[in-house]
Order: sequence, then structure tokens, then C-alpha cells
Amino acid sequence: MRLFFLFIFLLFVNNVIAQDFYFSSGYVCAQGTSNVREWEIKTDSISLITNMEIDSFGLSKINSLRFYIEAKNLKSNYPLMNKRVYKALKGYQNRIYFNGVYFKISPTGYKKYLVESEGNLGIAGYNQIAKIKAIFEIKPDGTISVTGAQALKMSSFEVSPPKNLVRYMDISNDFMVYFDLVIAEDK
Repeated sequence: MRLFFLFIFLLFVNNVIAQDFYFSSGYVCAQGTSNVREWEIKTDSISLITNMEIDSFGLSKINSLRFYIEAKNLKSNYPLMNKRVYKALKGYQNRIYFNGVYFKISPTGYKKYLVESEGNLGIAGYNQIAKIKAIFEIKPDGTISVTGAQALKMSSFEVSPPKNLVRYMDISNDFMVYFDLVIAEDK
């Protein structure tokens, strides 16, 4: 009889497995304004690893999340802008990175979650604690969609807006970072 109850208990126990997920596809894009026009730089060359616990009910815990982007991989439609942005980001010395250490997960729908993370964000060699929100959605194929947007200021990271990008062009200190990523288990 004990064996029967043990079997029933084990049948209904919710198994939690910590899994590593890696960048599969998508992009990170920064957009801002100037007195001449809006600007955009983008990359699909991203290094990302996250360790998450997913059970039969969905995403239960994020243990770690780290990503980085090489500044040289950020591209616009204007070659001169690429050079100026690279120089402004001190790209020859540093990566843009985020190392999350705290995560709050709030369900928003079926296998869809608002994840509020806090961690160390580094841009142009300057680091600060940042809070980033993202929507994580577990897809039927087991991949996870991660989307979001974050407002930032260049001056917060001691980045001077590129000067003389185009004659008389004045770039705003404020910019937005958008991300639309797909992460998957390494199989």
C-alpha cells in the first residue's frame, strides 16, 4: 500500500529542471534622435546565456542571465555613423553587457511572463546597476521569446554623443534600446 501512495505522489510531483538557454536569433537595436533625423544602430550578433528553472506549469525561476555585444557589431545604414558610434562607445576597449543578479517573475498569460531583472549594465567601460523589464514567452517548440525596451541616457555611461556626425547635427542624450530575441536550449 505504501508503494502505491509513493507511486501516486511521484506521479504528481512537479519536476523542476534547471536548463541553460542560449541566443538563437533576433536583434538588439538602439534608437535616438537628433536635430536632423532619427538614428538607429542594430546587431544580431549577440552572446547570451541564461539558466532558468522550468516546470510543468512554466517558468518558475531565473538563476542567471548574461549577455554581451561587441560594439563593432552595431551597425547603421551610414558607414560614417558606424565609425563615430564605435568611437563614442570606446568599442576598441569594451563590450556592452548585462549580468543579471535579481529576477522577479510575474505571469501575464499562458506561458507568458513579465521578468523584472536587476544587474550590472556596462557600456563604454562604465558600469552601473540597471533594472530591465522583458516579456518572456515559452513557445510550443520549447524556445523562449524575449522582448522589451529600455530608456537610457548616454551621459549615464559617460558616453559623449558622437560629434560632427553630419555637419551641424546635434544628437540627443536620450535613447531607447529595443530587443527581440529567441533563446533555445543547446541540444
